[in-house]
Amino acid sequence: MKKKDIKKIVESWFKNKRLKINLKENLFKSNKIDSFDVIDLISFLEKKFNINFNADEVQDPNFPIIENILNKIEEKINVK
Repeated sequence: MKKKDIKKIVESWFKNKRLKINLKENLFKSNKIDSFDVIDLISFLEKKFNINFNADEVQDPNFPIIENILNKIEEKINVK
């Protein structure tokens, strides 16, 4: 899978929620998503990419930055 395809899939979740996003913004600090949305997003990503996020990854203060989420997905599915 290509990086642009990963990005499109992640962006689709936000489009379905009618949220405009910036890849570098912190989704919590900008009040774009709440804790329930995070659970929904993580579930969506784990199903779409057949991956699992551990508690340490999700609790990382940098996790709610989309660019970091994309990097983590790429790392988990070994995108080069």
